[in-house]
Amino acid sequence: MKKQTKWYCGQQVLFLDDRKRPADVVMARMPRKGEICTIREVVDYISGNTGEKCLALNLEGYKNPMGHGEWEYGYEAERFVPLRQAEKMMKKETSWSVNVPPQHYTDEMNQLHEYLTTHFEENNILFNSHPDGNGINAALPGKMGNVPIKIRYRYKGDGDGRIGIRSFSPIRIQPDHKAEVYELVHRLNDQMNRPRYCVEPETNLAYSSIDMDIEKWTLGEDQVEDLIDFNLFLVSRLTYAMLRVMFGEKATKVIEDLDAKDKEDTLMEDLRLKDKEDTKTPSVDPSNRIKGLLGGSHELN
Repeated sequence: MKKQTKWYCGQQVLFLDDRKRPADVVMARMPRKGEICTIREVVDYISGNTGEKCLALNLEGYKNPMGHGEWEYGYEAERFVPLRQAEKMMKKETSWSVNVPPQHYTDEMNQLHEYLTTHFEENNILFNSHPDGNGINAALPGKMGNVPIKIRYRYKGDGDGRIGIRSFSPIRIQPDHKAEVYELVHRLNDQMNRPRYCVEPETNLAYSSIDMDIEKWTLGEDQVEDLIDFNLFLVSRLTYAMLRVMFGEKATKVIEDLDAKDKEDTLMEDLRLKDKEDTKTPSVDPSNRIKGLLGGSHELN
């Protein structure tokens, strides 16, 4: 018996069948073949092509005319495939992989990649490995929207394994805000032990970055979660500051408020740790919030 495909709101699907059908003329527009879409609604439907009962999908970002003023024309579900199903099929079909010689990474680097992919799968986080096998991309759910994250592995031999991470703010910088955001990024970096913020000119997206020596890091599932949380903290801090600047506040005032909050949070952490005779000096550098995740250059090769 053929397994029924499960469709649900919020599910990401891949549009595969772009062959012209008679009922397509009533649609406002059609997805492109290979386009990833998000389901807005799943409805019982009568196909305008066959007259048979079927399921139809209404998609986020697509608004079609109403049929007889009661229901919206939808796309037949059979023209789509769930994205996760498509990804599994591609993983099994090795002939689709890029013919790039694999990197010979250390056990720690391979273990990190395994922990990351496991974490993403268990938490239903969309991700894909880089075609050259040297990194992984993911879309992390954050308080202010999905955070695109790019992770690259580097291995230069002699035990020199490093990981570089860029976490992008989901807010694209508009031309009339560019000067204020650049000033903000500069001031944020000035208050930190190591610069961690930058702007990608090609996309006008600001991002946080860390660069780590994987060989000096005690690896485990908890540490991977800490690493992800740390990146989300850095980019959330950046996004919050950007929003305030974009709505007219001065960068200096935003930085002062962030400093005050960081000092308050550090003081509360010190009070919690005083029974352990922790002598950590308060600092506004958010890197102090998670031990062992200090990096080097803010550039990611």
